[in-house]
Amino acid sequence: MRRSAQTPFLILSLLAAGCGGNPEPTPPIRSGTPPPLGSTLPHVMLLLPSNRTIDADILRETIEQLATTGPTPFVYREGFVRDGQSYETQADVIREATRRKVQGMIVAAAVPDVVAPALEEARKQGVSVVTIGPEIPLQEDRFPRVELAAAQEPARQIVTRLAEQARTKTAAETTPLSAILLARFDEDWSLQNTAAALESELQAAGLSLAVTLRHGRSELEVRDQLRNALADHPEAALILFESDAGALATQSVAADTAPGHNLVFGGFIDRADPKKLPGASVLVRRNVDELARQAAKTALDLIAGRPAPERVQIYPSILELPDPDNS
Repeated sequence: MRRSAQTPFLILSLLAAGCGGNPEPTPPIRSGTPPPLGSTLPHVMLLLPSNRTIDADILRETIEQLATTGPTPFVYREGFVRDGQSYETQADVIREATRRKVQGMIVAAAVPDVVAPALEEARKQGVSVVTIGPEIPLQEDRFPRVELAAAQEPARQIVTRLAEQARTKTAAETTPLSAILLARFDEDWSLQNTAAALESELQAAGLSLAVTLRHGRSELEVRDQLRNALADHPEAALILFESDAGALATQSVAADTAPGHNLVFGGFIDRADPKKLPGASVLVRRNVDELARQAAKTALDLIAGRPAPERVQIYPSILELPDPDNS
């Protein structure tokens, strides 16, 4: 979603400043223009370790859109640790947000032990805190939490489905199956490690992992990597992915593959249109956008004094797909 200066609601970005041993003389927090005087809208801040990841993009865009189009309008703010700074400075961002009197925080903690005191202080100051990342270590009175359900079970279903399809195509139950795994580059942080779940399920199923391809966000680059990997590993019959770029690249490469090379593919997606992936045998949508919506709703309920659940799990959606061989 394009971010526009025309939006009637404030988008305020707070960043921990300073750089190594040469701190800037400016205040440690920078902010945008304050909201209009007399505004009664609640201020909700999204606090993430970084703004450079796929999960961060989805969270930011979804919550920002809710601020202007959702059933309860609010002022959207966001805060991140500045590039090159220690994640421990996230606690400073939280303290500054508390000082600026935000009413709600949606927090993915970079270092839970470090940010816990700052979040407890925010709560004492009346801030409604919802966590979406790692558990915050508190002895009692935990913060409300919205989280993605574990990736292991959907990863198991992906591997099982692909193995069944591949064995059907090879017409040999005992034929050893080999897979290529498309995994995102290790990002600063993510809500789930779906690549690790897929790899462990491949191993549990006794399937061979020919190679793991680490890739960025460019579909074109993933295509080239995958073509080269298939040339190096012609025995690979399965391709698994954990991103939209990996899914779309696999569809393109599979469509160009010689008829004798029967590729079976599937995996996790975020916002990709399943209609653009007609050859996939199984697709699982992670539903990070649904997590964002639920976290915002929980924060707004708490701000308004309405009851809110202590813990909500967002489950992935296993999409119903036609058999690629009969579609």
